[in-house]
Amino acid sequence: MPVGCLSGHLVALGSMGSESASTATPRDHEKMSDVEIAEVIELLKRIGVNGFAAIVMVSLSVDGANDSAGLQRACGLRQPEVSIAVSNLKKYGLIEVKKITDGGRGRPKHIYRLIGNFSESSKPFRDVAMEKLDTMQKKLQRLEELSESIRKSSAR
Repeated sequence: MPVGCLSGHLVALGSMGSESASTATPRDHEKMSDVEIAEVIELLKRIGVNGFAAIVMVSLSVDGANDSAGLQRACGLRQPEVSIAVSNLKKYGLIEVKKITDGGRGRPKHIYRLIGNFSESSKPFRDVAMEKLDTMQKKLQRLEELSESIRKSSAR
């Protein structure tokens, strides 16, 4: 099931080599512009979220549950890329997987749903980014202290 106006935007983002905002509810994405959606995805990637996972996470946040084929269409990703994203999000306990069988033969269909709202789902990534920021600030402070020591010793 395509994700409406989000689909084209995510397809464009997905094709840009993606490997490397509050609590929108399903079908509420008309309130966010494509530029804002692109910014959310880019910010997630910049704080360390896998590019595929960022795109899938935003798609599931904005449009709700979807299966692999639907995510492929909505996000412009190939099946292996959706699998990478799902695996990454599972690792953090952020998605629920529901198996649906039609009673016949073949593999069951998996429906993926983000657990909680976007703010809750992005928290583990934001926490890691904050830890990295804190560490970087401590290193910068130490560098400043050492720079001052060098300045004093060379002034003698």
